[in-house]
Amino acid sequence: MKNTPDASGTAMSHCQDERPRLECSIVVATHNRREGLRRLLRSLEAQDIGPDRFEVIVVDDGSTDGTWQMLCEAETSYRLRWLWQRNQGPAAARNSAIALARGA
Repeated sequence: MKNTPDASGTAMSHCQDERPRLECSIVVATHNRREGLRRLLRSLEAQDIGPDRFEVIVVDDGSTDGTWQMLCEAETSYRLRWLWQRNQGPAAARNSAIALARGA
């Protein structure tokens, strides 16, 4: 599947939905912070909560530093979903991620 923006400027990844019910969702809004985001995603691998009990939703708010490509190549043990949108600011990015959250 291609992860490219549609005419509205939005693109989203898809992931497996056969996993157990999620206990929490971690929402991350980012803009041109690829390396910091990479470190965050790696650090989430070490959480005490099992990887099947949480999800991470990243909204790339119009980054131009390769963030989207890094997300497309990311391999995690936990559920990772991401959304790209034209730059709308951090509040809009967080609200977009929250709308996708499935955790309690």
